[in-house]
Amino acid sequence: MEARITKSAFIVSAGTNVFVLNYFALPERRKQYTITEYQDFLVQNTRNFIQALVDLGARKIGVVGVPPIGYLPLVMTLSSDNRTLLESYTELAKEYNQKLQNELQRIMNNSSACPGLQVVYTGIFKALLDIIQNCTKHGFEESRRGCCGTGLMELGFLCNLNTAVCPDRSKFIFWDSIHPTDKTYNLLFLAFRDIIDKIAKGN
Repeated sequence: MEARITKSAFIVSAGTNVFVLNYFALPERRKQYTITEYQDFLVQNTRNFIQALVDLGARKIGVVGVPPIGYLPLVMTLSSDNRTLLESYTELAKEYNQKLQNELQRIMNNSSACPGLQVVYTGIFKALLDIIQNCTKHGFEESRRGCCGTGLMELGFLCNLNTAVCPDRSKFIFWDSIHPTDKTYNLLFLAFRDIIDKIAKGN
């Protein structure tokens, strides 16, 4: 089993849901942590998770940062489209991504005890922001709401066989209020295909 894990490539998504749903949408976390403390809390949890993978034998790990949070349909809806607030959310996402990259670099700097370890940051922020801000250039018509339901609040299980969807999802950047459509995911994949190949090959 360990040999199979060692040969495998792992992709870790670290942060989007816990910022949007656990921190910004709900008050409990904000009572416990300042945003800076919460960023540090998440970075440490991500480090612990990566270390657990390494302890199991993982040696090829890609870590995906968070997107421009202020541009997600759910966040725009919850913030009543307050552009200043939304830009601050996006800036916080950028700060978190930098902290995450710094931590991953520290892991690699101290990886001498784990020959062959490769922990690579995969940034989704710039690529998705470019798609959103240059919507029509990438062949989309709708960037502010998702294809499912109203496209403003629905996500996950709220998008199901009983939920109305848009007639052509290829025109939408988002499938629901957080997750991109398959077309958007394909564009994101192409944006960092070289990094994913590097992780998979262990180069």
